[in-house]
Amino acid sequence: MEPLHTAGVRPDAGGDGEHVTAAGLAQASWRKSSWSTYSGNCVEVAPLPGGQIAVRDTMDRESGHVLVLSGAAWNSFLSEIRNSRSHFRP
Repeated sequence: MEPLHTAGVRPDAGGDGEHVTAAGLAQASWRKSSWSTYSGNCVEVAPLPGGQIAVRDTMDRESGHVLVLSGAAWNSFLSEIRNSRSHFRP
């Protein structure tokens, strides 16, 4: 999986994404994960130009800390979650 980076920082060499700015993140269409809980364990995701995906903690929106993943890294992450779900179900 490609390294994660915070808003405003380009991915390492080989990354395919555009430079992400705070203004771009503010305009992003954020949505809360359907797996978020009422206990505060919540994340939000937003698609970005160039196929990147931004991820942030719902409870910490104001800090500006955002993880930006390439489309390939996001798909790999989702695949791992889907594969591991069966291990957590009774």
